[in-house]
Amino acid sequence: IVYVSPSFASVFGADLEAVLGRSWADFIHPDDLPQRRENVARILVGEPTTSEFRLMLGPSDIRDVRCSSTPTFVDGRLIGFQGIVSDIGENRRAEKLLADAHTELQRRTRFLEALLDALPNSVHYKDLNGRYLGINRAFEEAVGKSADEVVGRTFREVFGDDQASEFERRDVELLETGESSIDETVVRIPGRPDARVVFSRCVYRDEHGAP
Repeated sequence: IVYVSPSFASVFGADLEAVLGRSWADFIHPDDLPQRRENVARILVGEPTTSEFRLMLGPSDIRDVRCSSTPTFVDGRLIGFQGIVSDIGENRRAEKLLADAHTELQRRTRFLEALLDALPNSVHYKDLNGRYLGINRAFEEAVGKSADEVVGRTFREVFGDDQASEFERRDVELLETGESSIDETVVRIPGRPDARVVFSRCVYRDEHGAP
C-alpha cells in the first residue's frame, strides 16, 4: 500500500503510518482472502471489479466494506491498482432491522387477520372513497361473496344500487363528524333473505389525526 487518503483514515479510524508499506492482504479477513485474491487477479489483467469483504483494522475492529477496484496504468504499463472503499456495515445493520421489522409486521398482520376471521360478527373496513379494503370470513358468509369479489369495490359496485345511497350517506356523515355511531337497519342483499343488522361504525385515523 503506497497511498491512503485522509478520508479513509477518518472513516475507518485507521493510523496511516500503520497502513502504508504493508500488503493489502494483511487487512482482509482470512475467510474472505481467497475470493479477494481472485478479484485482484482479475484487476491485474485490466478488469475493474467490485467486491464485498471484511476489512480488519485491528483484532476487534472488523468492518463490512464494499471496494471498487481498478487497475492503474502508466504509459500502457500496469503499475498497480487502486480501490474506493465504503463502509457498508451500517447499511447491513439497517437492512437487518428493516427485515426484522417486516417479519414482525407480517406476524402481526397474520395474527390480526386470524383474529378478525375468528369473530362471529361481520367486519369490514373502507377507504375514504367508500371502497372496501378488507372483510372478514363472517362478512363473506353473510353476503355470499368472497373477499376477492368485494375488496377494491364500493357497496354500489358489489351489491347494486338498492340501499347504496343510504350507506354512502352514512359513510359521509361518519367522516364529517368523526364520531363513532351505532344504528340498526334492514340490509337487503340480492339472493339473500333480508337481515336486521346493528352497525357499529368508527373512523380510523393516521398518526397525524387525519381519517
